[in-house]
Amino acid sequence: MPQTRPDSLAELIPRLAPGTPFRQGIELVIQQQTGALIILGWNREVSRICTGGFVLRDVDFSPERLAELAKMDGAIVLDIASNQLLRANVHLNPDSALKTTETGTRHRTAERAAAQTGVPVIAISEGRRLATIYSDRYSEELESPTALLPRANEAIHTMERFRRRLDETEEVLDRLEVNDSVTYRTVVSLLQRAELLQRLYRDITRMAVSLGAEGRLIELQAKDAVAGVNDLANLVLADYSAVRGGRTLTLDVFSSLSTEELYDADEAGRALHFNNLDASASARGWR
Repeated sequence: MPQTRPDSLAELIPRLAPGTPFRQGIELVIQQQTGALIILGWNREVSRICTGGFVLRDVDFSPERLAELAKMDGAIVLDIASNQLLRANVHLNPDSALKTTETGTRHRTAERAAAQTGVPVIAISEGRRLATIYSDRYSEELESPTALLPRANEAIHTMERFRRRLDETEEVLDRLEVNDSVTYRTVVSLLQRAELLQRLYRDITRMAVSLGAEGRLIELQAKDAVAGVNDLANLVLADYSAVRGGRTLTLDVFSSLSTEELYDADEAGRALHFNNLDASASARGWR
């Protein structure tokens, strides 16, 4: 399953979206092909791993200043909350015993520094012309709009297609209920589509946030496609799911399933505690 973006980045990513001053600074560094390590905060752990370099006092951030400081070999410390540049040309010494999945020196250092300090760190690659942000044990590439927007649009088309299939499955369920011929397989089919839509919505929301202003239309389209899905799923679950501890199940029962497992009706049925998908099912009258 894909990594979940941690809460520590929820407010930070929009400030790094295309068109923002911080993103403009990152793009300047990428263009000049110097590479960089940028620590986005200061605390006791950051001070412990920093040696050398020089302190910057009362220096406001600007994209141009960031790009100039990146021409030096060392890391840059930036307080993104106060919009201040704090230190430059700093050597970082995170604990080398910390495990890392990266191969390049700059990215290994960034991953370890983020894990040790709890402060997000950005590594900008010289050769690949990419910026990657690390927070705790999470990493995410800051993709350009030209790379991200086509993927977001494709995801929207997929989401709209899934919504049509969900609506069609609901119509089938309606007809079967009238004829008293519902099976758990139809119920599972509807709930699978509902969960897939919710997952797509979360992915698209992430992309929309990363796109900044360019992602607003994408987000509106995604909200429209997912409207009412959670309510529908909850009503169907109230109608058909096994009651567990006095409460009906929710779509959270699918949280441990990978997307591949979710597509498997038997796997999804087991998560819902349905023993026989071809058995007759009777609604409780909630929907």
